[in-house]
Amino acid sequence: MNIKDMHIAFDMELDKALSSVLPSFDPYQKDYFINNAYLMKINQKLTGNNTLQQSFEVSPKRTSDLQKLVKHVVIKGSNTSLYAKNEMSFSLTGVSDFMYPVSSVFKYNENRYSPTITTNHDIINNFRWSDTNRPWITSPVITYENDEIKCYIDPDDVSDVAEDYPELVLTYIKRPVRLNFFSTSGPSYIPEIDEHVIPEIISLAVDLAIENIESPRIQTHTQITQNKE
Repeated sequence: MNIKDMHIAFDMELDKALSSVLPSFDPYQKDYFINNAYLMKINQKLTGNNTLQQSFEVSPKRTSDLQKLVKHVVIKGSNTSLYAKNEMSFSLTGVSDFMYPVSSVFKYNENRYSPTITTNHDIINNFRWSDTNRPWITSPVITYENDEIKCYIDPDDVSDVAEDYPELVLTYIKRPVRLNFFSTSGPSYIPEIDEHVIPEIISLAVDLAIENIESPRIQTHTQITQNKE
């Protein structure tokens, strides 16, 4: 289903949802509602904030929903921290389409690598190696901040990091290309997400459009949309 088909489906869904005179939305407005719904659906399916309460990779359907948006990238890192001898930094500025992390693998050298564990900023200080703290780290620990991934490895493993390393193999959900009816590819552009998700996106886009015109029928249509999960 391309953008033109999505606009037609949007009009049809909106017509079914409203008994009053159909409001007129131009292609720019339809793109706006569909793009917002697109990102909201990705959030719902990734986090489990949906009717089935299932997040990404919990079930075959959730995996299928987002599998076309999963990407891998290898990021070169460095150890330049003045405060933690075992801190490795990986910049996300070169990963322009990064949206959400899925998993990552830390590479010490050509032959050694280890899956990472993501933690939060409340406890990350426990993993920083300093003159007063020498942590024991079984698997590399990472956290995200300011367009960087901070990775902490066991002090005994720092010497294993080769000259051209470390590297981080990052698996992530990419930010989809925004749909634009008037772009170069225009109406023929096909969204990157799996086609069976598109009707859900259209239904949510219609909900957003109805909210915009403050229709009292939004609650009824939202219930129907949720049942399509």
